[in-house]
Amino acid sequence: MVATVEHPIFSAPRNDQWKEEDGYSFWPLDNYLNEGERVRPWFSAGVIKYHRTIGTYVNTLLDNSFQLVRLIEWGPDAEQVVKHPEWAKERDPPMFLLFAADAIG
Repeated sequence: MVATVEHPIFSAPRNDQWKEEDGYSFWPLDNYLNEGERVRPWFSAGVIKYHRTIGTYVNTLLDNSFQLVRLIEWGPDAEQVVKHPEWAKERDPPMFLLFAADAIG
């Protein structure tokens, strides 16, 4: 199985917008351990998303007879940022969580 989800760092915050302070951009992180529904604008208003922690994703796989093969916290690499400088702020935090798992048994 291979799966990709929005990184939980993005789905967790109550206010999901980049902040600027002292010339630095940063992503605010709160509400991480409070899993559940989030309503966000994403291409249109009122999109319903479900926040889960990384631990919940991994433990759900393990509890259902999967063996985790690979876990990647994806963001653009340095070469991609050179080609697309506007992606630089997407290096931190990672945008996506990618899983690869094999069924056991």
